[in-house]
Amino acid sequence: MYYPLFQRDEFKQWLINFNDLPAKTADSYVSYVAGANHQFIIAGHSMCELIEKYSKEDKPLMIGTTISNVHSQLYRVDICKITGKAKGTIENWRTGLLTYKEFFCTTTDDVDEEETINDVLEAKLKVDILCNETEPEFVDLVKKANKNKIITYL
Repeated sequence: MYYPLFQRDEFKQWLINFNDLPAKTADSYVSYVAGANHQFIIAGHSMCELIEKYSKEDKPLMIGTTISNVHSQLYRVDICKITGKAKGTIENWRTGLLTYKEFFCTTTDDVDEEETINDVLEAKLKVDILCNETEPEFVDLVKKANKNKIITYL
């Protein structure tokens, strides 16, 4: 499932303008977040698909929680094996996701009091990563549907 990085251009400009990063470095950060976005599926949705939904609903806490859910999975002991990615790639994704979360924290309005703890708990979806050893038929279908790229499901 391909879903584009939400606010890609805005994120890049924020990296350049507010973090004083060169354009090439900003492109790298965008790439890190896009990589993580394409690797993880949360309850049938990409991370950025959920972020866009929560942005439209004016729920910044849920945006942060969604990013944190993906970020926390990158600390699993077996994450390199599950994703088939090198340790350096995983570290880049971690850095990119923290920066992406900071971007939303600094560019969104204060939390609306209507956004309750129940909304945040809704974003903390059950995490269940399927790897190719446990569900080979399912992963084969996902590979075909995603041009032979393995996606990790949360």
